[in-house]
Amino acid sequence: MENDLVQVLLREDDRIRTMFARGFLVDELLVPTMLNIYPEFKDRIYYDRPVHDRPEEFQGSLRYINWWDGSPYVWREKDYETLLAARRQGHLFSRKFDAEVDKAIIDKIAGQLLEIK
Repeated sequence: MENDLVQVLLREDDRIRTMFARGFLVDELLVPTMLNIYPEFKDRIYYDRPVHDRPEEFQGSLRYINWWDGSPYVWREKDYETLLAARRQGHLFSRKFDAEVDKAIIDKIAGQLLEIK
């Protein structure tokens, strides 16, 4: 299934909180750590072509990160269609989200993912 790793991450919420709640910069470690716990997903998310940080460029590790509008840019609800287009292109993860900047985009994506189960 297309979103099964996301489903695992959502299901493992308590474990993730226990492992990362007191860390520093743990957002960079979360997915790689969970991939080591669930190695069956590694072959599906690694991408070995060069990354040039352009909107039209397919980015490494199947992450969609907007470096061209920020460092990185924080996604907002107005960017929802852009994120859907990135998903259709094959990206499995996006970065960066911040509930203090725009919680609505987080809620919208999480709600949509939970419906897919």
